[in-house]
Amino acid sequence: MKLYTELASRITARNNAYAAGNDWWRKHQEVIDQLIDMLPHGSGIDGKTELLLDECKPYDKPVKRIVIASSYHAMNDDGYYDGWYDFKLIITPSFDGIDMKVTGKFGKYSDVKDYLWETFYFALTTDIEVEAAGQDGVVVRYV
Repeated sequence: MKLYTELASRITARNNAYAAGNDWWRKHQEVIDQLIDMLPHGSGIDGKTELLLDECKPYDKPVKRIVIASSYHAMNDDGYYDGWYDFKLIITPSFDGIDMKVTGKFGKYSDVKDYLWETFYFALTTDIEVEAAGQDGVVVRYV
């Protein structure tokens, strides 16, 4: 299963369990956290990457978009860090997988959007496996 597919399913299941007052939402949240931890970090993507649940709408039906926030630590031509740039990934379903948009104000580093798009698209479309692991724990790994 693709990472984005599992993420969308877990967001929907989490939201449904939470709305019903069912404690299973916590288990789904644990898997969501593991999935987010599998997303790229390093090579400039040095800030915290997090799922913005409030922006993953609709909240009470199967999710129609996934919104992820992170930061990029840019370097200038001399190799020195030159500032942080916050961005969002907006992921929506399409007939052949997903559509993804990178939003944010990158100033003179606008070409970084292509790098971020390619890096996150590859990660989100990678095959993963979710497996139960004793005492209701779950292990998520690449296939």
